[in-house]
Amino acid sequence: LVIDKRKDAQGQRNPLAPREGWRLELRSSFAEDVAIGSLVGATNRFVKLGGSTQHFWSFAKRFRLSNAVRYDHGIPLGGEVLLPEVERFFAGGDTTVRGLEEDRLATELVIQDVPPATGLTQVRVLPAGGNIRFIHNIELEVIAYQWTSVSLASAIYIDSGLVTNSLDGVRFSDLRHSIGMAIARVVTPIGSLSAEWALPFDPKIGDNPRGRLHIIFGFLFG
Repeated sequence: LVIDKRKDAQGQRNPLAPREGWRLELRSSFAEDVAIGSLVGATNRFVKLGGSTQHFWSFAKRFRLSNAVRYDHGIPLGGEVLLPEVERFFAGGDTTVRGLEEDRLATELVIQDVPPATGLTQVRVLPAGGNIRFIHNIELEVIAYQWTSVSLASAIYIDSGLVTNSLDGVRFSDLRHSIGMAIARVVTPIGSLSAEWALPFDPKIGDNPRGRLHIIFGFLFG
């Protein structure tokens, strides 16, 4: 279910270059096991629920404040505690929490011995998805220069997110955050192209504490 009230600077409906208005999306899906002949594997029964919302507010002609929230919740069925691996939720990267590598908001460390040497180990950082995902993005954009329907803009933003398997014991401090800036953003009536740099507030193993560059087409939650 989608309700889209986003408008451009001329007040026309335009989800590609919104300046004001809001969007609400609610999602649900259900998966059931299907046995093919005698082939019956692990259970893949689950329910996935989710919702996201955006709000855009323009003021003083050159400024736009955007606020977006996304929540996804998977419920494994049939006695399982985790969603199938390909159905788990991931976050981190261009369209979720910037400043982190793709899908690296939550990670797991795999420590292995390095043969044939003794006493040497290697650490691999792998994306760890989960049953639950929460993402929040807030951004202030300012138009630096305007050419008819094309503008050059910059922006500052804070992204926050969490990936977990259960809400039991989750604390506010478990949220991970990043701060960033759109160095240059070209905004057109059919979308935008942005070069951005973002820094993680609380870098972990595998994260670059100096941040990373993102090249983004369009807006988050497009």
